[in-house]
Amino acid sequence: MNTEYIEKFGNGSLVPMRIGLLMGSFDPFHNGHMAMMDACFEQDAVDFIWVIPTPQNPFKESSPISLKDRAEIIRRHIFPRYRDRAYVWDDISAFEEFGNGESMYGYAQIQAVLETKEFLFHLFKDDDGTLLESKGIQWSQLSQEPSVSLILGTDAIFDFPKWKNYQEKIRPLIENKELGLVEVKRHGYEGETFLLPYEHVRVVPDICLGISSSAIRKRLREGFPCDLYMSFSALAYCYANELYVPHRPTVKEIIRKKHPEMTDEEFDKSWEAFERVTEEKSKKK
Repeated sequence: MNTEYIEKFGNGSLVPMRIGLLMGSFDPFHNGHMAMMDACFEQDAVDFIWVIPTPQNPFKESSPISLKDRAEIIRRHIFPRYRDRAYVWDDISAFEEFGNGESMYGYAQIQAVLETKEFLFHLFKDDDGTLLESKGIQWSQLSQEPSVSLILGTDAIFDFPKWKNYQEKIRPLIENKELGLVEVKRHGYEGETFLLPYEHVRVVPDICLGISSSAIRKRLREGFPCDLYMSFSALAYCYANELYVPHRPTVKEIIRKKHPEMTDEEFDKSWEAFERVTEEKSKKK
């Protein structure tokens, strides 16, 4: 992070950095999520965003692809545009002291983060309390702890009161202004968000956020193009690692299927002989 960028946040004396937490299963992360980030930055709702993929969304029955793969897809979206303004936080071990087993999954994982705002900062302090450079932020440049806000689409806000520990722990944090909220207006949800009786920031993206991860998964499975919905680099990663797309059998797998009468050992020997002959013919050419 360059010096000019840090100076925007006071360089030690002005308003502390405002951090937004964008979280979800992100199965997969797509351009609709990018539009949420764009709106938050362009309309000056936050200064920095942590994208936090959760192991499992408790409101969805399907199991997502691995956390490692989802985090890589997120990085391929956000780093070209927001290398100095966003960070993917996929280190689940950082939350272990606040839960274990099933409590580490879905939004329960996030409740561990929200249980105490101090948790977000003690990870980055040394023994004498000095803020350290970590997780994409030069904490040593800040004289105060940054403020933290949840970034939620309007549709997610309707599920917000269902989160574990919402009434006992999360709502009091919001009402006491220890935790802020940024609502990203979703097209199709008209009127005020009646579930948020407390003050919050609202931003409106320039594009319609009608993109859904489930629709993208379906398009990938059925072989339809998704270049309008995901970055080229992220799509390339999905195809290269056969994520969401049907497995394309290799020539060896196709031939093996045609000879069920052979044992694996017999087939492997035959295949090795075939490869040797092919290699020799190639050398003669």
